[in-house]
Amino acid sequence: MKTNTISLALVISFLLAACGATPSWQTFTSDKGKFTVEMPATPKESTQSVDTALGKIELTLYTAQVGTSAYLATFSDYPDVMSKADPAKVLDGAMNGAVTNVSGKILSSSDITINGNPGKEFSAEGKITNPGDGSVRGRIYLVKTRLYQLIVVGLKDQIPTADADRYLQSFKLN
Repeated sequence: MKTNTISLALVISFLLAACGATPSWQTFTSDKGKFTVEMPATPKESTQSVDTALGKIELTLYTAQVGTSAYLATFSDYPDVMSKADPAKVLDGAMNGAVTNVSGKILSSSDITINGNPGKEFSAEGKITNPGDGSVRGRIYLVKTRLYQLIVVGLKDQIPTADADRYLQSFKLN
């Protein structure tokens, strides 16, 4: 299943918009998305329509930027037919779509869960301004017919590991 998440232009614009900022960690709650996550800055909300194998799906995106790193939390609701899909294929498709959006390659991935729901954790390298200069870490969860994606993207070796860990590990369903 093909699921594209964020456009390369969007990622680049967030990465190049600010440099040198320091994190101001805060708990962010999305009532609409039914989740809570710690983010290093106040996120901006946007929506976009994404083409998938099931048709157009609305993606809600929250983005916080610190320096050359962007922290993205997204969710999208799929039709009920998604509940019959193979969760592993859905998660792999979402992971591959996210990495493809930065012309990247997956370095590692593993299966995870949240509240008994399946997920995937991954790291990748990709193109932010030049091939191989970007780093991507993420977690994707499938909760019934809702897909959650948490992604940290930035210039290679400039995303503090502790910050990426804090962000990814703080995600909670409400």
